[in-house]
Amino acid sequence: MNEDKTVDWKAMIDKLELYSGTIKDFCKENNIAEKKFYYHRRKLSDTNKVVFHEIPLKSESNPAASNNNTSDIKIVIGKATIYILANEIAALTAIVRNLSSSV
Repeated sequence: MNEDKTVDWKAMIDKLELYSGTIKDFCKENNIAEKKFYYHRRKLSDTNKVVFHEIPLKSESNPAASNNNTSDIKIVIGKATIYILANEIAALTAIVRNLSSSV
C-alpha cells in the first residue's frame, strides 16, 4: 500500500471513522504515511466544498415597454393595465390577494 494509486483513499478515510485509536496508529497499522493520509483526506474534503459562482445577467431593455417612473409596478391582464406605485404596499397587497383568489 505504498503507492497512492493502489489505495482507495475514500474507503481508508471511512475506515478511520470506525477506528478507535489515533490517526498515527491507524496509519502504522495500514502501512500509510501519515502525511499522505492527511493530504488525501484534505483533497477529498475539498471536492465537497460549495463554491459561489457569480452569473452576470444581461438586462433586456424594451424601449416601448419602459416607463419613465421605475418605481411603478405595471400589471397587465388582457386589455386592462394597472399602474401602482412601488411604495403603495397596502394597495399592492389587496390587488395581489384579489387576483390570487380569482384564479
